[in-house]
Amino acid sequence: MTDKKTRKKPPQKDKRGLFAVGNSGGGRPKGSPDRRTAPFRAKVDAALPDVLDTVIKAAQGGDIQACRILLDKSLPNVRPTDVPRALPLHGDTLTAKAASVVQATAAGMISVDEAARLLQALGSVARIVETDDLVKRIEALEVKR
Repeated sequence: MTDKKTRKKPPQKDKRGLFAVGNSGGGRPKGSPDRRTAPFRAKVDAALPDVLDTVIKAAQGGDIQACRILLDKSLPNVRPTDVPRALPLHGDTLTAKAASVVQATAAGMISVDEAARLLQALGSVARIVETDDLVKRIEALEVKR
């Protein structure tokens, strides 16, 4: 018997229902439900309202583990946020500005993470300046020729 869509023979299986060596059969399509877990999922879906009620009651009764389960699944993780602030960067060169960042970190004006991000940004600016300088030098050399 052949598959009407692809006109190929169906994959050959052995006595146990497993695919023969070298004949994978393509496997289950992505997104299709696994028939082995369908009964389990149906039981869980049916019992879910009662389970949730039980966990909520336990949390209200002071069960810390139940509280953790509810909070972990219902609230997003809190991520630290930086408060925007003005940081004077003294000096005309990128080196002097980087030194200002290090001094501000040592004085406790900014956190180490903020300093690392600022220094990384200054490094990016330095690479941009270097690229601009190289382009100008190449253009000057081409004009001389």
